[in-house]
Amino acid sequence: MSKRSSVYSWMYRPQHYIDKSHFNIHNSTEEKVCRSGIVFIKKHEYVEEVKFLVVRGKESGIWSFPKGRKQEDEIDEICAIREVFEETGIKIENLNDKTKFKVGRNTYFIIEVDNLDEYNEFNITDTFEVDLVEWKSVNELRKLDCNKDIRAVLSYPVKKMTFHHLLF
Repeated sequence: MSKRSSVYSWMYRPQHYIDKSHFNIHNSTEEKVCRSGIVFIKKHEYVEEVKFLVVRGKESGIWSFPKGRKQEDEIDEICAIREVFEETGIKIENLNDKTKFKVGRNTYFIIEVDNLDEYNEFNITDTFEVDLVEWKSVNELRKLDCNKDIRAVLSYPVKKMTFHHLLF
């Protein structure tokens, strides 16, 4: 293994997935699922010390930003507020003035946190999906099994994506 691949191996760690190769994607009636969520971020002058609020999937053990599927005719803002409350217990009034970005089909709103104590009491109501909510630094997340959206965010500064300037 080369030095480069070992240093950045967290970006390419295989993830658990369902093999759908036997489906003909072009003729599939399967709906494209859109999700919305919120990225809570505590910025720091050093990228490795930036912290994100993340949730761990109960069955998968995979870490992700709090998010969920949009219900029929639900707009991104309402879905994000509802899902964050279900997964963390954090009540958000509105997201009208918040910046948003997309990773694939998922839409995220950014809430920059100055004081972690403001968002440190969690009450998971959706205990079927989530079993843990924690603040994790970039350094800590790189050592954990994370979903593709977190891996895309963590690819900075090795790989720069259009939304990275919003976060770092």
